[in-house]
Amino acid sequence: MASSETGSTHYQGEGDDTEGPDFSCLPDVVWVKVLQLLDVTDRYHVSLTCSRLHAHFGHPSGWSHATLDLSVSYDGELEKYSDLSVLQHKHSVLQYVKVDIQKLRLPLQVMSPEEISTLLELPLSKNLKSLKINLNFDIIELKRVIENNDTAHLSSASVLNELCDRAPEKLLVELVLIDLAISDFSSENAPCEVFDSLGPKTWYQRVTSLSFPHGSLSEETQFSLYPQLTSSPTAVLVSRFLSLRCLSLSVVNLSDQLLYQLADMSRSHCSLRSFTIHFRLCCNRSFTQEIHSDLVELSSSAWGGLVSVCSNLEVSCFLGEAVTLKELCSVVRPEAPVVSVQFLYRVDKGIEAFVPFCLQHSQTLQRFTYNECLTSVIKVRCQRRADRGGSLVSMVTECPRLRHLVYIGEIHNEDVVKLAELNRQWTTFVFQDKLFLLDARDKLYSPGCRGDLSPAVRAAQKATLIRMCDHVSRHLGYPWKPRDS
Repeated sequence: MASSETGSTHYQGEGDDTEGPDFSCLPDVVWVKVLQLLDVTDRYHVSLTCSRLHAHFGHPSGWSHATLDLSVSYDGELEKYSDLSVLQHKHSVLQYVKVDIQKLRLPLQVMSPEEISTLLELPLSKNLKSLKINLNFDIIELKRVIENNDTAHLSSASVLNELCDRAPEKLLVELVLIDLAISDFSSENAPCEVFDSLGPKTWYQRVTSLSFPHGSLSEETQFSLYPQLTSSPTAVLVSRFLSLRCLSLSVVNLSDQLLYQLADMSRSHCSLRSFTIHFRLCCNRSFTQEIHSDLVELSSSAWGGLVSVCSNLEVSCFLGEAVTLKELCSVVRPEAPVVSVQFLYRVDKGIEAFVPFCLQHSQTLQRFTYNECLTSVIKVRCQRRADRGGSLVSMVTECPRLRHLVYIGEIHNEDVVKLAELNRQWTTFVFQDKLFLLDARDKLYSPGCRGDLSPAVRAAQKATLIRMCDHVSRHLGYPWKPRDS
């Protein structure tokens, strides 16, 4: 664990006690940006745990804008963080609750009864605006647990009710249902029957945002079982949340029919005015051919129908290796209000191919993520850096609403500086050169990977982080120097 006396960070890999850079000297204005850099660079070892945050930053005045995230994810899967037991140290958590954290995220499905008990003893801040709860519900298993009256496994459901009962009235509660195996049921009411067995339904009235991440819910089986989405288990379950404002769905194939049905769902749910559609193309190689054969061109009227009933429609594109620009543009038309794009692509393709698509949605695009580090073996091509940097600069120049920029790949420092200066209102500004992520075997460790890394790779990551922080903070007008550099 990090030491609050020294202000230094210790990475806690197995058998590893490598000291990282000291960020305690950073001014309050820029510490959030560095925290985001830390999170992307080594999410497993430097996650947002309470005691480490105190070591990094003390009690900065900007803390009220932060998120206390007691969960950690790898490739979209929520897993137990090695230091989640930090909740047992109540004084550490209370230090940050007292300074009015505005967002709190909790992975209830991986918490022990002791941790849940500790959590319920915490006074929720009056200024807490967002409570995000991740629940990993395998609904078949949950039904068995309820039938057998296995109270030990129902702690997540009971704590959810208690939290909603005690939470401030205006608190926005987001519920994330992971791996909800709805497609196994023959009746659209079956999932609700299981949820109804969990006890008091306070959380039905309190949840304002509901997310179904990519998993069993988004597979084709549900839409084949229930052609009309408005009568599917999804819609029936959604209808129970009377205060629901935002709905986030992950779909494999996007069609006119689905867009029309989403519009119908919104009309029948008077409070629902915000949709986020996570549109994943070819994220699973085994489905590549099937998905490609089903690609259809979405009509303007289908988008228009959904936009007309939703005050806020977001389309998030998550693109795998097999997607071509032609296929992308044939599915996501210019009239779709794309606000978030994530590109995970092979090195030899390059970012240049996707700049036209981003420019096509330049007036709505707010978040852009590009990661070349998720391929198994990297061949460094330094000669392409200038072209990529220039393409990215031209794209950012034309996207006035862009506030979130993450680029994991080859790029010159000078281009990073140019991008920092283009927009003084970045909420996320992250760059990392994959050149510094290779070990002696030429095997890639992507940001957020688990396992021990060689000392050489650790040192390179540390040097990269210092270099990035220096360029970003110095050219934004906040000079600093790490104590151990």
